[in-house]
Amino acid sequence: MSGECPKCNLNDMVIKVSSIFTSGFSHTTAQSGPTLGVGLYKGKLGVGIGGGSSSSGISVSELSMRLKPPEKPKGLGCIIPFLVCFGGGFLLTIAVNDIVIPMILGAIGFIFWMVRLKLSRDKKMEIYDSLMAEWNSMYYCQRDDVVFIPGSVSIKSPESLQSYFNQKLS
Repeated sequence: MSGECPKCNLNDMVIKVSSIFTSGFSHTTAQSGPTLGVGLYKGKLGVGIGGGSSSSGISVSELSMRLKPPEKPKGLGCIIPFLVCFGGGFLLTIAVNDIVIPMILGAIGFIFWMVRLKLSRDKKMEIYDSLMAEWNSMYYCQRDDVVFIPGSVSIKSPESLQSYFNQKLS
């Protein structure tokens, strides 16, 4: 069994956060069979037949969403640096009437910006990996509605998890 809740000092209602998150998803399917309709319009009898239909989806528990893991950082998004660097190079080309120097400067600027974005993303991924390790070690006390790491005195409300993760990733 997991550690004791730091708030109530009991462990009978303590569950691993990742288990709650994973078990909070269920696949639902609904089907309807063929239908038959009979109607009367202007003295004439009409019959309609319809085929069956089905729908499916995923149901997610509220607690599961409150305890979800940190969001993985997005990709590099290189279109904006590309447009800025080469757009600036194009404007500089018009200003100086020469295409070679502005395009070289635009390419150097683009490469510099991409390296900077990559380093920033690598740092965010490192933080994300440590947050995922932290999330995987968290437990939830159903009695007190708190999240904690066994052996730590720090407790969080489930609602504060996402802002905590976002603050660390920004």
